[in-house]
Amino acid sequence: DSDIKAAINCQFKGALQRAANSSEMSKYLTFTKKAIKIGGNSTGLRKMMTMVIMEPDFIYRNELGDGKPDKYKRMKMTSREASSTLSPALTRS
Repeated sequence: DSDIKAAINCQFKGALQRAANSSEMSKYLTFTKKAIKIGGNSTGLRKMMTMVIMEPDFIYRNELGDGKPDKYKRMKMTSREASSTLSPALTRS
């Protein structure tokens, strides 16, 4: 279980920039064990990785901003939000 949990957290940190919370860990651990039992290690882990990137946090970009809104109610992006927005344009990915 510890190797599967480490793989789940690695995928969460890579895709969502955070660790899985306890309910997510439980859900993904159960799913990954079943997927490994059915399809083997490689297939099971690929299914888990796919499931993580189907999370709304990965699919939809959240831009909450930081600081005080200007007269048009706009807020400056945080440095993380700005780098996440610019990165695909600069790396062509």
